[in-house]
Amino acid sequence: FIFQRAKGMGQDESSLIVDRLYERHWLSLDGPFWSQTASRGRQSRPRLDWLLTDHLSMNVGSIISSENLYEGYRRWILNERPFSSVESELEAISLSASVEHRLFDQKKDDPFGDFGRFANAFDVSTVMPLVLYLATEANLKDRLSEALYVLKSYILRRDICRLTTKNYNKLFVGLIPKLREAPIDQVAFLSSNLAGRESDIDRWPDNEEFFSAWMGRDQYSSARSNRLNYLFEEIELKIRSESNEDIEIKTALSVEHIMPQKWKASWAMPGYDLGYEPDVFDIEYRALETARSRVVNTIGNLTLLTQKLNSSVSNGPYHVKMPALKAHSSLALNRDLQRWHHWDESTISQRGEMLFEVAKKIWVEPLRTESFGQTQVVSRGADAVVNFGLPDEGTSCEFLYSGTKYLGKIEGGKLLVDGIDAEFTTFSGASRGVTKTSRNGWNDWMLTLPDGRQMLADDWRKL
Repeated sequence: FIFQRAKGMGQDESSLIVDRLYERHWLSLDGPFWSQTASRGRQSRPRLDWLLTDHLSMNVGSIISSENLYEGYRRWILNERPFSSVESELEAISLSASVEHRLFDQKKDDPFGDFGRFANAFDVSTVMPLVLYLATEANLKDRLSEALYVLKSYILRRDICRLTTKNYNKLFVGLIPKLREAPIDQVAFLSSNLAGRESDIDRWPDNEEFFSAWMGRDQYSSARSNRLNYLFEEIELKIRSESNEDIEIKTALSVEHIMPQKWKASWAMPGYDLGYEPDVFDIEYRALETARSRVVNTIGNLTLLTQKLNSSVSNGPYHVKMPALKAHSSLALNRDLQRWHHWDESTISQRGEMLFEVAKKIWVEPLRTESFGQTQVVSRGADAVVNFGLPDEGTSCEFLYSGTKYLGKIEGGKLLVDGIDAEFTTFSGASRGVTKTSRNGWNDWMLTLPDGRQMLADDWRKL
């Protein structure tokens, strides 16, 4: 479609312009790198298809299916006429390709390569159009790494807390037109927008929620091994950087349980012999057994090894396995194991807390004021402050829910809703008061400002 339109551009110095454009912008895209198949979720397609899908999604600011790529691109070009020439159109694709090449290449010392490795491990290819926008259009310069840092913190914390990814395609692509219109620093806006979300489908977990999931949730499964590998490698690098060691990890690493998953065969319960068979009335043993089963797959009981232990050692007793683990002291993660001379639920918890102190520095919590959702959400590392409070005194508010219209008014700095005996300091709090469910109130309430203007609450907070 592109080169059909380029055929009419004529010649330049005895050569067809269409040929020159092909050689400059498309020849490399016909090469083996871009024809290589890559998987996203359950779909496998050539990298070129993913590049062009991401490129189009970024430009139109909405979700594009790879199956409808041709028609979607054609419609965008003919209806919107976003480029002054075919050459500028191809230049835009080349720019996106230069970024996406690095995302696919996944070199650890390259910020894009690292993010590509992260996105692959956590299966979040839906964020790629947003990353393309930040890299090519947002003009962030030396603050691009900060923006990627925000996205990684948001995604990883939600993953550890096992919050849904179903809304990610709409969320990340939907941020692009908002960023284009943001009147402030775009890194500040990105951080503030994600920090200001409150529902399960899109909130950014704070340290309290992150810690609870880190310590109490099962994090291990074979399907999550890539995520855990990435997580522990980053913790390893952080520990080393804090001790002024600059050592590159070149060996393939694997996740290992310190206390085996099959602990009953060789790791006796305190006060009980191996092979003890409890009867149905042995409540104390059952409680200890439940407590141990709850921690085996938590972060505190997991580590990285530079090579896999053979099965006899991996599931062997404490006096066999722990010396084998401690022998892998080239990893800072495993040096700390030297401080413990036994391994049980208590030591697993202690190590989990130690690792959390490192993790919360790498993947930061959303920076909010004490009155989250009421006054301000402030972007980390930026001077700009975004006012996410309630509108002026006397503003009328209206929310239509299940066929019923709820009317409210801003009085005394709070939202009062007719028929509800409560005062609300946030729109989301008011929505919860009405619906008894968790909702993003910014998209619920229609405002009539004192000057007569009418707008959605979400549009008001962008003013």
